[in-house]
Parts: sequence; C-alpha cells; structure tokens
Amino acid sequence: PRGWSAARAPPSPARPPPRPRPRHHSPTIALAVFAARRYESPVHNCLEDTHACYHRAIDSCLDAIASGQKTELMVASHNQRSVEHTLTRLQSLGLDQQCGVYFGQLLGMSDHLTYLLGANSFKAYKYVPYGAVGEVMPYLLRRAQENSSLLGSVAMETRMLRQEITRRAFG
Repeated sequence: PRGWSAARAPPSPARPPPRPRPRHHSPTIALAVFAARRYESPVHNCLEDTHACYHRAIDSCLDAIASGQKTELMVASHNQRSVEHTLTRLQSLGLDQQCGVYFGQLLGMSDHLTYLLGANSFKAYKYVPYGAVGEVMPYLLRRAQENSSLLGSVAMETRMLRQEITRRAFG
C-alpha cells in the first residue's frame, strides 16, 4: 500500500518518494535463501510461537517504559489475547493510560476492542490503507487470512452490536 491514515492527512509531497518495492516477491523464495545460507528461519513454526514472541516483545517494551526509558509502544493487533496481555502487564507494572502505550487496528476489524480501549481512556487508533486497488487489495487479503482465526469473534461482535442497538432503541 502507498500509505496509511490514522486520522491524519497523507504524507506531504515534500517527503522523498518511497523506494520502489519488487512487484513479485515470494515468502517461499525468501525462506529458501535463509535455508541455503544456513540462517535460522525468521518465521515461527506455529501461530502460538508467533503470539508468544509478540508478547515477549510487548513485555520488553513495557519493562523499558516502567524503568523510565524513553520508550513508546504501538500494540497493533486484532488479537484480543494480545490486547488483554498488554492490559494485564500495564496493570501489574503500575502503568496508566498515559504512559506511552497505544493500540491500533485496521478499520472494520476488532472494533469492539478499539471502542472498549477508547472508552477506558487508552489511546486507540484505527488505520485505513489507501492507494491503488491493485496495491491495497493484497494487503487486505493478507490481513483477512491472518485473522481468519478471529472469525469466531464475528459472531460475538454481531451479538454485541445487536445488544447495543436494542439498548439504544429501547433503553
């Protein structure tokens, strides 16, 4: 995608243009190069390993914030467990909503998390990819694939929306 919008205008034309990216890149080829050069694969073997690594990275940043290091953290995740992990660690470290931790999700995904975080005074952002359809669509399809495990939460979000509509309509 060409850029991102988190309630901001697109980058100014004064910025240098981004470096061109290869049009056709294959994660399989990249992994083959790693294997041929005998580097450890940068890809985790399973989803749980990926989540555990992400949580360790969050913990490392939160520890830095708690120790007074000049650090800020954007938890960009649609995974409710990752958001809950972050909130639990914030509480255990005695950090408040103004400590420099932010949350972000793609517009239209995990809206219930974003709204709940915002309602509890956390800095929560929605981002919108923009650009030519041919450039943006692969990104959106990848997010949908990555978050297919969250499809169970669609039923929960639908139920929550119905409850909210009923509450607003009938008090």
